[in-house]
Amino acid sequence: MPRAVSDATVLLWDAATGEQLIPTLYVHGDAINSVDFTPDGRWLASTADNGSSVFWQIDMPSLLARACEIAGRDFSESEWKQFFGDDPFRVTCPGAAANDADALALGGDSAHAEELFEKAVRAAIQTNQAQEANQVCWLGSLDGFATIVKPACERAVELALESDKGNFEDSRGLARALTGDWGGAIEDFAAEVKSIRAQPDLGGISEDIVRRREDWIAALKEGRNPFDKELLNLLRTE
Repeated sequence: MPRAVSDATVLLWDAATGEQLIPTLYVHGDAINSVDFTPDGRWLASTADNGSSVFWQIDMPSLLARACEIAGRDFSESEWKQFFGDDPFRVTCPGAAANDADALALGGDSAHAEELFEKAVRAAIQTNQAQEANQVCWLGSLDGFATIVKPACERAVELALESDKGNFEDSRGLARALTGDWGGAIEDFAAEVKSIRAQPDLGGISEDIVRRREDWIAALKEGRNPFDKELLNLLRTE
């Protein structure tokens, strides 16, 4: 429940317990006269006597994703304990966890990489951030864990904005190809090629990248898997 007060602050608290949910919000510099939630519950709008209006993002998954983006890493053990007490540690930044798992895989620690990718997938499935899920999908596929990360691939495509969907289908296509679903891979790569070629100047994407996908489609249709170690290494630089 939001409440506007005469000291130009906004408080948000749990109506059942009376507990304040987030830090007091300041910005207007004048008495606030109106507060309300947007229909989807992700934003809180407030207006003040000086005519100013502000939208506050209060959707926790979005705030968490933003924190992950800024920090570029997950919680440390000490930070987790500080904020979550005795709750069991879990991955909250799946993209950052995927980066760490990728580093482990490149360093030859396959067992720990696999374990961390599994945790990243669980977090990615629960998130509403398509980019995070796609990061898990792409890196896990490159590192040989396509079977493990496929659910994250599906989640990324499910959540994708139309402008991003082709890119995320491309990632899912790689996972599908590496797990034997060549028909699905062909479908995903074809969707990506169609999306790119429909854009003026290919949307700034290199013609080599597009032709590479077309070559993959041709190979898969002929019953050949083009994804050897050399190609997977090359894809890291795309």
